[in-house]
Amino acid sequence: MVNPATEGVVATIALGEQSDVDRAVAAAKAASVTFSPTTKEERLALLGRIIEANKVRLGDIAAAVSSEVGAPLTFAERAQAHAGLGHLMATAKALESLEFSEDTEPVGSNTNPSGCVR
Repeated sequence: MVNPATEGVVATIALGEQSDVDRAVAAAKAASVTFSPTTKEERLALLGRIIEANKVRLGDIAAAVSSEVGAPLTFAERAQAHAGLGHLMATAKALESLEFSEDTEPVGSNTNPSGCVR
């Protein structure tokens, strides 16, 4: 990866292979087993911990963004690094008002996370 502002190499990125995709899918399926039955409160608590960890690392995130896109560090700190945090906070807010539903028909509960490949 090249910083467009300095044209210096800042990182090397390895390309993924099919085996990497297979491992990621297997990990998502395994996580689904334990995550699907979690309550809204448990999910909110997890998001809260992720948000707090993100806040702690905002400086690191800004530095990475600055290197990746060549933006001045002050701009990355003030505008770009907070974008991910904003998305996490919006997700938590949306989850707060979400009503979980459980289907009582023989087909079972609707607990599959969106986007999980099966």
